[in-house]
Amino acid sequence: MVKKIFLLAAMNFLAVSLCFPQQWAGNLKQYEKYLLARKYDSALYHAEESAALARGVTGENNLQYCKLLRNLAIAQYYLGNYRKSKFYILKEVVTRESLRAVNDPDYIDCLDAASVICRKEGSYEDALAQIKKAESKVLRLYGSSSARYARILENFAGIYHDYGFSDNDEVFIKQEKKYLGLATSVYSQLNGDEAALLLNINKANLAVWYNNTGNFSGAETLMGEVISFFQRTKGNRHPGYATAMNNLGVIYYGMGNYKLAEKNFVEALNTLKKSKGTDAFYTASVLCNLGALYHEIGNFRNAEIVLREAEELLKGASLDESPCYSVLLNNIAASYLSNEYYESIEKKNRQKFNDAGVLLNRAEAVFSLNCRSPHPRYNSIISNLAIWHNLIGDKRKSFEMLKDLALDANMSLKVVAMTNKMSYTGYMPGLPAEFSEIPEPSLITANVNLMAQVTASNSAVNVSVESGDALSIALIRMIMGRAERMKKEVGEYHPAYASTLKSLIVTYSIFEDFKREEELWLEYMRVMNHKTLQDFSYMSESEKEMYYHTKLPEVHSFLSYALSRKRENPAITIQAYNNILLSKGLMLKSSTAMRQAILNSNNPGLLNRYDEWISLKKEISALYSTPVEMRSKNINDLENKANEMERFLVSESQDFSDYRKTLQVTWETVRKNLKPGEAAIEFTDFIRREKDGGNEATYCALIVRNDSQYPEMIKLFTENQLRALIERPSYTPYIIGEIYGTKEKPNGKLYDLIWRPLEQYLKGITTVYISPSGLLNKVSFPSLSSSREVYLCDNYRINTTISTGLISGVTAATEKSKPTALIYGGISYTTGNPDFEVWPYLDGTKSEGDMISKILTSAQYEVKYLSGKDATEAYFKENAGKYNIQHLATHGFFFEDPDRKRFEEAQRNIQFGNIPFRGITRSLGVENFVNNENPLMRSGLVLAGANDVWADTISRNPEDGVLTAQEASQIDMRNCDLIVLSACETGLGDIKGSEGVYGLQRALKIAGARFIVMSLWEIPDRETVEFMSVFYKNITETKEIRNAFHTARETLRAKYDPYYWASFVLLE
Repeated sequence: MVKKIFLLAAMNFLAVSLCFPQQWAGNLKQYEKYLLARKYDSALYHAEESAALARGVTGENNLQYCKLLRNLAIAQYYLGNYRKSKFYILKEVVTRESLRAVNDPDYIDCLDAASVICRKEGSYEDALAQIKKAESKVLRLYGSSSARYARILENFAGIYHDYGFSDNDEVFIKQEKKYLGLATSVYSQLNGDEAALLLNINKANLAVWYNNTGNFSGAETLMGEVISFFQRTKGNRHPGYATAMNNLGVIYYGMGNYKLAEKNFVEALNTLKKSKGTDAFYTASVLCNLGALYHEIGNFRNAEIVLREAEELLKGASLDESPCYSVLLNNIAASYLSNEYYESIEKKNRQKFNDAGVLLNRAEAVFSLNCRSPHPRYNSIISNLAIWHNLIGDKRKSFEMLKDLALDANMSLKVVAMTNKMSYTGYMPGLPAEFSEIPEPSLITANVNLMAQVTASNSAVNVSVESGDALSIALIRMIMGRAERMKKEVGEYHPAYASTLKSLIVTYSIFEDFKREEELWLEYMRVMNHKTLQDFSYMSESEKEMYYHTKLPEVHSFLSYALSRKRENPAITIQAYNNILLSKGLMLKSSTAMRQAILNSNNPGLLNRYDEWISLKKEISALYSTPVEMRSKNINDLENKANEMERFLVSESQDFSDYRKTLQVTWETVRKNLKPGEAAIEFTDFIRREKDGGNEATYCALIVRNDSQYPEMIKLFTENQLRALIERPSYTPYIIGEIYGTKEKPNGKLYDLIWRPLEQYLKGITTVYISPSGLLNKVSFPSLSSSREVYLCDNYRINTTISTGLISGVTAATEKSKPTALIYGGISYTTGNPDFEVWPYLDGTKSEGDMISKILTSAQYEVKYLSGKDATEAYFKENAGKYNIQHLATHGFFFEDPDRKRFEEAQRNIQFGNIPFRGITRSLGVENFVNNENPLMRSGLVLAGANDVWADTISRNPEDGVLTAQEASQIDMRNCDLIVLSACETGLGDIKGSEGVYGLQRALKIAGARFIVMSLWEIPDRETVEFMSVFYKNITETKEIRNAFHTARETLRAKYDPYYWASFVLLE
């Protein structure tokens, strides 16, 4: 009987033993299948099944089981369960070492994987212990010149990266750079596609290092090279290309260049949608970043939409307990909190506050489940949670949380805590190639930007309640004294120092130390302006525009501060005026045009010295963004060298000298250029988000007279108030009469809104130089009416300028022995036989051109008059710079920003009675112009042959008959005294706040034209010809451009309503 039972048991064991390999192999196959498909929850299930079967049959103390432990660790790792992953991988390490299986590649892979997993979990000492063991084995088995050793070096760098930025230790951060450099050296010596790929993954990590130490330009350059590599070798549908685009977006986010950041995130999303088998984590990461970006710019509605989409993706992939999910929850909560803080009182939703608290507590729990603290992401979650407690009234809890965070993470003492952190791509060995050829997508952890307010208010409350709380007082002192330490550690022009100053401004404001607050504001603006000037010297025109927009919130904040501070210290307006002059000067001068001017000088030595100066300025800018101890060169030596070069360029090139002078103009320069009875008025507008609503642009005027002690700053109105008075769908004679009034029926509403508040500061003034801002660029100032038959131009000689920094006493045309003029009129817009005409022929322009040609020829001008098919774009671009006067009577156009207001596919009636207008048939959505992102491509003039190509789908000729503002900006017009744009809407373009109008006027000023005549609305032919006749006759008689313009306007003003004369603007 016993023998029979034993036999049955043996047979059963044999059956199970024979069956097990099949089941085990099946589970392994399924595990690999789901891992490749990025279905990590299913992969984990089969990994657990395999391990369970193995335990039951062979036990755990064998190499086969070690492989199964690795599968468990990897599945948990990709699910974000780092703590569980660490348990399995370290168990594998211990098992292999107990079996003495420590001299093969599997053991090295095990150690390498353990270092990555321990790093992610936050056990940095454990990670170092494992990677050091792996290093000794790799050196013995593979050698120091192998790719395998380079990957060990990369993982070393990864540990020091996370260790350094979590513990705020610069020693570790320097070690990271060292190991990245060593890895680069090894990869550079290797050949083949794999080596090239690994080199670029390492380059992506180096870009991360640059970003995290504040050297954004270095990070941008390197990540751009990585993107180019993936596009060249893998194509733009590869997930590696997408994650690199995402990471460049994160860099731009850190730089504050939100437009480029959004563009990169959207491109990454489009790529991931086209990729097969895309990891949900990748797509969710990009959506998470896009949501953080929308939160940062205040678009909370869009933020919630994309963040909720990311949430669904992570939940669907069973990643709702991963650190990525905790960041996502944080970002949703941050958007809720910010929205509710800034929302107007009547629209506040208490439930949003409650939901934010639930989300943040959940985020903290998920993160703590898988990662140790301190950690930059955890710090952000706790900071936001502390802000939430403050906003719901629990300031004691908020204070305690921030106090613990500051002490634990040492946030107030070290520079690296102040910079944005990006993720490091580690190497997980033993996986298919698809896993190792993709840079890890970096995540943005959104911060509710109220930390300075909350910190100060919490501290103030605790100190006042418990004056004996020594720790509270010590914390306040630590915050207060941070700026000087930061300045010493990173230098005064590092982003971290500027961030510290910004936070301290709010702190001193809440503690009501207004004198110190002002000192900090002035220091902050000095640092910001220095950095801006430094960076602008080497940027392209498009880069300048984007860069400037990142700085606008700070400029706006200071203007808002100056407006309130001037009551106590009126002289604060000096800095406000100077900032406005600098902003306008920066956007007025084209470094591209200047380089071309230097090139045209035929002086190769001068051009080489200029290029050297540009390179040096770029190097200096990068060094300023690097902490002092990490700088490879002495920045003072480089600054001295750059200054020497600059002095040489100023002495040798008038163009360079003029360029630098424009950037050095101050309010005192303006005051000095004013005569008695003259005043300069800089209009400006700013937006500043405020608690409980208030997100509207406020308009101010700053007035300088020749006897001013400081500029007078006057608050005027909000943008909505102005918009209600001047914005209409179209501008017919009736509408213009409604806005500005008529001879019989005056309208003083605009006068009362814009000018009446200024009257008391303009007593004794007869001449004003005005520089409009924002929507004021659409206002005809001379036609502002204070009473019946009295317009502003009756009381003042009004001169309009892009910047009052350009005021000059010189108004005459340049003396020439034989002055020259170029005239375009009677243009044939159709040279072939298109199906229909977008741009109709304008009869009035031919008679206008004939008349002007006759006047100038009689005055001994050398006139080139082009009409019909001869009035080409090509001739103008090649020859315009030779002429002193240029007159273009043609159609003009301006299309609004497609991102702000999509083009309406409807034809506008361009007739009013029997009067022909120089307008535009807005019926075609032409990609090159209507939907172009560049505002200088959405405004321009129409020349010969434009109809032939306007509606074409294929670009057949670079000369398309359309002269865009972008093209105009590239023409050398320094010889041009006057250019007259006798066309509809030539005075319009994208309104860019204090920067002015991004259209033809800005383009022509960049190109070098001195005076520009433009129009604000459609121009009737008869009155146009009459105005131009008077204008040009006076120019030939007096040579005074300003006087000639004023005389022409006065002549028509005496006869007609404002509609017929107030459209014309002379801009200098």
